[in-house]
Amino acid sequence: MNAEPSFPRVLLIAPRFFGYEQEIAAELARSGHQVDLLPDRPFNSPFMKAVMRFRPEFGGHQTCDRFFAQRIEELSRSDYSTILVIQGEGVTTKTLLGLRNAYPRARLVFYTWDSIENKPFSKRNLPLYDRCSTFDPVDANKYGMGFRPLFYTNGFDRPTDTTYTYDLSFIGTVHSDRYRIVHSLLEQLPPDTRTFVYLYLQAPWMYDIRRIFTNTLDGAKREDFRFDPLGKDVVQATFFGSRAVLDIEHTQQRGATMRTMEALGSKRKMVTTNASLRNYDFYNPRNIQIIDRKTPQLDQEFLLAPYEAVPEDVRLKYSLRQWVRNVCGFE
Repeated sequence: MNAEPSFPRVLLIAPRFFGYEQEIAAELARSGHQVDLLPDRPFNSPFMKAVMRFRPEFGGHQTCDRFFAQRIEELSRSDYSTILVIQGEGVTTKTLLGLRNAYPRARLVFYTWDSIENKPFSKRNLPLYDRCSTFDPVDANKYGMGFRPLFYTNGFDRPTDTTYTYDLSFIGTVHSDRYRIVHSLLEQLPPDTRTFVYLYLQAPWMYDIRRIFTNTLDGAKREDFRFDPLGKDVVQATFFGSRAVLDIEHTQQRGATMRTMEALGSKRKMVTTNASLRNYDFYNPRNIQIIDRKTPQLDQEFLLAPYEAVPEDVRLKYSLRQWVRNVCGFE
């Protein structure tokens, strides 16, 4: 009797983030790997995420260490070829050393889609990994990491037509100056412009906190916001139904956002505050209008002009399939 074929096994540790962790796990499986998936922290509430980011000494790291120690014992395997850690918000030095000890044959791989300044815990752990990559070109040079932009998932890669439901759409979490910019642009549009705007906050109390302690929601009303994330199928349908999508990166972010890649994948034009996109090989001013975030001005003619196709070999570089190959070093 022939033995069943053995496939390399990957342990994926990633945040629960709008289902992207499931997409990455599925792509690893499609590439011929058996995949075990763990969250990068054992909780996902906005409050505990804030504790982990700003005051992890208040019990957050100890909770994470216990969680991963238990999961390592439950998995009880020593045959992982790769352990891929994305963000790793709850993955401490102690846990990484535990993973190294439990799975000595595995390569430890790290990827971050946030800047190191926003995740300072990552900096001290970088030497513990065998391979490190980031979406941030500045961090790549500063810390000797591989530079690998983000990706678009398979749902954003399908034949498109030129029938549009919206002239401009925006879907995103409210942070920094996003509300002000969205509101300013909407006021500039002619009354007959078809728009779709979904301003997401993780919880109703976050609206109150921002209203009281910041000036980022001046003039806003609670009914302007939504407190449930949109399903990926709705996001994809909105992209394919839009002439152009609006992207506003965080003020402390330097790399191309996931929305940028999704617009690229779905062959849709984009209005963005991210001036660094001029440095990417897919940049085309006919497809990407860069606006000033302090005084945003929208070119009406840009919305109506047709999309100009990006060379297919360039577009495919940013697919999830190629991202997995690059980040994990499967090439």
